[in-house]
Amino acid sequence: MPAVIFSHGFWGTHSVGDGYARALAQKGYVVYCFDFCGGAPGSRSSGSTLEMSFFTEKADLEAVMEKVQGLDYVDRENLFLMGTSQGGAVSAITGADHEEEVQGMSDQLIYEADKISGLDFLDAMERNFDVVFMDIEKSHLDGLETARKMRERDDTTILIFITNLAQYAIHGYEVNAIEFMVKPVGYYNFSDKMTKVLRFVKRNEEKVMMFKNSDTVAKIPVSQILYQEKDKNYIIFHTGQGEFRERGSMAEMEDKLAGAGFSKCIAGCLANLRHVSRMEKDLVWVGNASLPLSRAQKKQFTKEFVDFLGGGLV
Repeated sequence: MPAVIFSHGFWGTHSVGDGYARALAQKGYVVYCFDFCGGAPGSRSSGSTLEMSFFTEKADLEAVMEKVQGLDYVDRENLFLMGTSQGGAVSAITGADHEEEVQGMSDQLIYEADKISGLDFLDAMERNFDVVFMDIEKSHLDGLETARKMRERDDTTILIFITNLAQYAIHGYEVNAIEFMVKPVGYYNFSDKMTKVLRFVKRNEEKVMMFKNSDTVAKIPVSQILYQEKDKNYIIFHTGQGEFRERGSMAEMEDKLAGAGFSKCIAGCLANLRHVSRMEKDLVWVGNASLPLSRAQKKQFTKEFVDFLGGGLV
């Protein structure tokens, strides 16, 4: 028999899918509704809501898929995914990663999003988010202003704008949005953006470096290194916790930080693209510091900066 796996939304449980399950069962489908681990206080699954994320839910869904496909009465060649709100988003990106196993998605359910105002969203920000899809035309507080206030508290969460008008997308640069989507959002567009989000997250998995001064040992996340510059036989690391000097060569550091989001703006200087706020004719602003941008490096630096932002808002 063909099978449908239903994924509930944020703070929901399997019971959200009861009505859909009954209707589909009458059509001859096996329907499996489940609780994400840590998905809600009333969940039947184990796990803490503080440890639940988009990515743990994706892993949960993949485990359920494997279980359902192993059932004797299920036609593993006819597996479908559906879900509401966050469960729909998880279904979309999971389906994209398992194209050969998943035969279809339910478009009318995937993007049934929770409609909350910008003020309500900011009130909920004591919870950490992996990625935020922000509708620019939100009530009470528009999406751009909401994003600005979000960035005052959190400069790392991935942000994607949703809008009716493409020209609004240019404002995404102000709040480090990596992409935008124009309504109505279709499955393949959403799947493409979520694939980019996953690449972005994987590329930016945190690395840590140890620094030693005369009386200090510091463990600094790579993301907190603003830039580094060569000084004779030493490298000076400018970080959010001060400056550190380490003996070494720039070539060694380029190899060590390959893929970590650094780019050479001039010989002997690597800038952390996370902290680049502005580029001018021959200058790059990193935090409060202005670094020289050489003519020889400008084209490559610009390309790496745009690629780092996920392809840019174009």
